[in-house]
Amino acid sequence: MVVPQSQIGNIRYKYEVLQSCLDEKGRRLWAASEALSYGRGGISLVCKATGMSNATIHKGITEKKDSSAPVGRVRKMGGGRKKTTKTQRGLRKSLISLVEPTAKGDPVLPLKWTSKSTRNIADALEKQEYNVSHATVGTMLNKLDGPFQMNHLKLTQTQNLPLKQRIRKCLSHLCVFCVEKKCYSV
Repeated sequence: MVVPQSQIGNIRYKYEVLQSCLDEKGRRLWAASEALSYGRGGISLVCKATGMSNATIHKGITEKKDSSAPVGRVRKMGGGRKKTTKTQRGLRKSLISLVEPTAKGDPVLPLKWTSKSTRNIADALEKQEYNVSHATVGTMLNKLDGPFQMNHLKLTQTQNLPLKQRIRKCLSHLCVFCVEKKCYSV
């Protein structure tokens, strides 16, 4: 079957207009309905015009015919990547055991910090055979019981201030933090 380039151009134009408005499920359903409207050879026509694989369009056709698909969801329940802490047992405990000995801060205040970087912690966890990135380590540290802050070296205007002014500025930030978190009244 010879397909005129004008049909491919029309489909490509429609796809380019709608592409930014649709999520992945919407793109699949649009491609499926477009392919079904052309009848025989419609799937290969839409594949050529949009660059989608024919498996994606077939999946869209199946979703279109299946009325039991969840409404308002892009994927089935349970779809997507599982949390690292669920797939790698003991990761949280290992992270805490690495960070806790070097954690610093006032035990009364909720703010703690560690001198280890997230990359160094991730490397140490990889030596314990956990597959984890530095970004995941940062996310996990933020979710621990108290907020952990990494020891960042920042070149700011604060470093040009005398020591007393820097201490006052830090204490004022700490007081604001504690009042917001209702640690104690100031």
